[in-house]
Amino acid sequence: TVSASIPVSVIAITLFRLFNKFGANDSSILENSITQTAGSAGESLAFGLGVTMPAIMILGFDLEISRVMLVGCLGGLLGIL
Repeated sequence: TVSASIPVSVIAITLFRLFNKFGANDSSILENSITQTAGSAGESLAFGLGVTMPAIMILGFDLEISRVMLVGCLGGLLGIL
């Protein structure tokens, strides 16, 4: 899941500089760090769902949106804990 950290940080710096050109306030290193953390966490959750959903299909369950959301929420909570 390291693969998302570097592209997200580059995109965050680029977007914050573009926003600065259009009149937004200067971004600090903390805002860039928060953006990188959010992008990395999102990629980790997407990876967890991408690995878990085929296993659920192999077990014979259907991929309903409620089941996918439940697995995503429980995986996110488990990661936080």
